[in-house]
Amino acid sequence: PSTTTSPATGNAGGADRVRVLGIDTATWRASVGLVADGVPVAERHQLVRSSHAAVLLPLIEETLRAAGVDTWALRNGRP
Repeated sequence: PSTTTSPATGNAGGADRVRVLGIDTATWRASVGLVADGVPVAERHQLVRSSHAAVLLPLIEETLRAAGVDTWALRNGRP
């Protein structure tokens, strides 16, 4: 189902990191990727038979966890 993860890289000096979550649903392959400060951190993809809706949220959460992002904090509005 899902593939490819790289470890998250630290940011020198403790400055805030710019993170971009990319989502692609243009084809039968649902893809999610996370980039931090221009560096790919994690990605997941899965073939979809009918609707991306069933797989998209789990792929996003899986990708964020693989990148070390605290998904609980995101759901609860904490930095």
